[in-house]
Amino acid sequence: MSQRLKIRVLLPLSYLVAVAITSGSVSLMVLGGCGGDNNTNPPPADGTKPNPDLGYDDGGGGGDSAVKPLDARFVRKSGTTALAPDQSWLAVANRDSGSLTVLLLDATLNVASSGRFTVKLGDKSSEVSSIVAGHDGTYVLATLQYDQKLCRIDISAGATQTAKCVATGSEPTGVVVNADGSRIYVANHVDGSVGVHDASLARVAGLDFSQSTGETSVHPFALLFVQEKGATKGALYVSDFFAEKIAGKQEGDDDSRQGVVYKLASDANDVKDAVKIVLAPLAETGFRIPDDQGDCAADATKTKAGCSKDPKGSGAFPNQLASLTYHDGKIFVTSTCASPRGDVRFNMNVHSCVHVIDVATDKEIPALRLNIQERIKQQAGEKLFCTVPRDFACVEETAFCYVACASSDIVIRLDYKDFSAADKVVAGVQTANNLPTGKFPTGLSIAKNDDKTLGFTINENSRDITIIDLRAQASQGEISAADMPTDAKELAVLEGKDFFYTARGRWSSGRWSACVACHPRGLTDNVTWHFPTGPRQTVSMDGSFSKGNVDADSVGNKHAFANVVAALGAGRKFDQRVFNWTAVRDEVADFELNTRGISGGKGAIVDSSDNPVDLATFGGNNNANNNGSTFALVEALLTQGGRDDWKAITEWAKTIRSPRAKGNLPGDAARGRTLYEKTYSCARCHGGASWTASQRYYEPTLGASAISATLKATFLDTFTKNATADMLAFVMLADPGTTCSTDADCKGVAGACDATSKKCRTVALGNELLFSANRPIDQHACVLRDVGSYEATDSAKGGLELRKNMAAQAQGQTGFNIPSLLGQQLGAPYMHNGQYETLAALLQSDVKHRTLLNKVASMNDKDLADLLAFVLSIDGATPAFTIEPKDQLCQSQ
Repeated sequence: MSQRLKIRVLLPLSYLVAVAITSGSVSLMVLGGCGGDNNTNPPPADGTKPNPDLGYDDGGGGGDSAVKPLDARFVRKSGTTALAPDQSWLAVANRDSGSLTVLLLDATLNVASSGRFTVKLGDKSSEVSSIVAGHDGTYVLATLQYDQKLCRIDISAGATQTAKCVATGSEPTGVVVNADGSRIYVANHVDGSVGVHDASLARVAGLDFSQSTGETSVHPFALLFVQEKGATKGALYVSDFFAEKIAGKQEGDDDSRQGVVYKLASDANDVKDAVKIVLAPLAETGFRIPDDQGDCAADATKTKAGCSKDPKGSGAFPNQLASLTYHDGKIFVTSTCASPRGDVRFNMNVHSCVHVIDVATDKEIPALRLNIQERIKQQAGEKLFCTVPRDFACVEETAFCYVACASSDIVIRLDYKDFSAADKVVAGVQTANNLPTGKFPTGLSIAKNDDKTLGFTINENSRDITIIDLRAQASQGEISAADMPTDAKELAVLEGKDFFYTARGRWSSGRWSACVACHPRGLTDNVTWHFPTGPRQTVSMDGSFSKGNVDADSVGNKHAFANVVAALGAGRKFDQRVFNWTAVRDEVADFELNTRGISGGKGAIVDSSDNPVDLATFGGNNNANNNGSTFALVEALLTQGGRDDWKAITEWAKTIRSPRAKGNLPGDAARGRTLYEKTYSCARCHGGASWTASQRYYEPTLGASAISATLKATFLDTFTKNATADMLAFVMLADPGTTCSTDADCKGVAGACDATSKKCRTVALGNELLFSANRPIDQHACVLRDVGSYEATDSAKGGLELRKNMAAQAQGQTGFNIPSLLGQQLGAPYMHNGQYETLAALLQSDVKHRTLLNKVASMNDKDLADLLAFVLSIDGATPAFTIEPKDQLCQSQ
């Protein structure tokens, strides 16, 4: 199997001396080769002597600080590292190992003779998501995202202890504690709440952002606690991970959404007095399509979307708010900004942003609104961009800040000068524009003493800690934080995860983009992107495969396999969803075209000279999209020195777990299950092991049409024997019996107007040739359902039904690929074009979607509450419904 190799220096603890910790981080001085001392052209020194009067954290390492609540500022920040306030230990979260590792430091700040210990908090699937140092430094708090637990680890108890753990809400992420340890705050990401626990870990209150229906549009992620010197209570800051819709804005536009951070009093027991701090979209990213390329080359006016004279500009809104960092009276918020309107070029879709909040006014500072990519563009020489900014840290008493760019595997310095304007910020330094780390750095700490300023990242995919000499601007190598897998299948899954998460090498141009940038943890960023087919919500990948396709024991990933059910229906051999909203792809490797076209990368389907092959013509066969088989092409190329990266990605994709059930729901989920199956007939389309009737019904083969010549030219009315009339109504090209003179009268599908009867037929399979100006793509029309969501005439409903050039009409008039109902807890907005902000709005407003398979014309409040309770409880452990033959429109070959 091909490997993405990286030379790493693993430093044993015996090499670590002179450990100094300030600014909430640990400084590990490495004997024999820190480097940089003889630099004849050193960069500016990052740091001055720490001010002993401050006694607080200005960023990094989980935000942990000296605790003097009566005479010094107290700060705690959720993250993946945590530091003792007395500088006696440093802890790191091992997400994929179910453990926490602590480095012990002696009185002289050297690594103690005992060195380190590791505490098991769960198993490989528990997902240690966030840690923070206790208020007095004698313990660590940790959240387990899948296990849904809050744990306390006592430092003095060492490795033999059994950590005390209690239940939390659904999918806990960030955790912080107040200044006297009496209140612990846990971000319950799926529930849309912040749980409040006391010093004994007992839950005493809940800060719930849910609506009356039980749904929530707020998904807490990062937490920050700040208590000012002399204050009797502090403030809790909560980032909403996903961007909020701006009223009156067009869904799918670059300025349609905004970031939100909530501020609550430390003693708050509800959210009614929460202060909502809005982070505005960037009006201009600084990137446009070259006038001689793509749609701009054909546009003499250069005013089309993304072109140089586009009057709407090329903006982006903050999304995926990953970290909150306090520094110098400000809060720095990192996000992956989305620019969904127009072309899907690699530098026109996602950007790495930093917004800044003024603590004194609880408002964003517009002048400091920053697109890191635009600042990197100003660098001389090779440019390596920042993708998926996961953490941020500043050197105390300076304007030097650093960002951990997780998918780029680098740390980048940002010199904010006088903190007056974003366009003054300098990215990198003359001698080093970026600082290499291990794979996927999720946390960043900065440490400083009189002699050195060091940075540390905890790297999720390589399971190690990178040490960086910030004064020399040079990485010093890695220390192992947790053991890597030894089982071959586990290694294959980890390799696939690494390929999916990385922006390096062949996967992107300049490390700009990565699959995970739009699919966090393999799920969805909830953005409505304008693709070549039209406006499309990012599809969560957890419903792509039935979890019965993977050997749970060999991979050791328990939660991905809970829903192994015999729900495929009669005669079904495969349980993989047909991909994309318009059912245009049938294998994971088909997304090679995304890597090349959207991320700007070389891709991984290459010949013996490492040159990309043309999927549509290589070897005289068409293996692109629904044609032939890209996997078979990969297998054939392996004999010629090709790569099998897509096989590894597919194995990892099979392990993507769904969000766990939402817990704080007012409805009756058991009654809702009955309504789902019996009253509203939801299970007829949203059944099966992956909660969708969209299932691949054949085995793709090299160079062969995915759809046989017979079926491709055949209509449902001539070969479907089991399907009922009400199910066929979903794919009717017109009302039954509608007369026609041309195919245009039947939604423009080729051959749809029967030449003899002059009536529209019901199409099953084949090309959707709706708009000849754009190259048609084969669709599996038998998995499409027309539920009335295509909104060509109502611009107020979702993204405009336009393709990426924002001019040509979008595909979709014949319906859309049935989505899986896994992951709906985190899936808003809903439908292909994001036209519904809530499930309640969808169920109450979309009459055709609700009534095509039943005769219930309306939904009362009780039914709505119970149906919502069931849908939002669906996860990998929920028993699924069998798809009956009468509801299967695709015919197995």
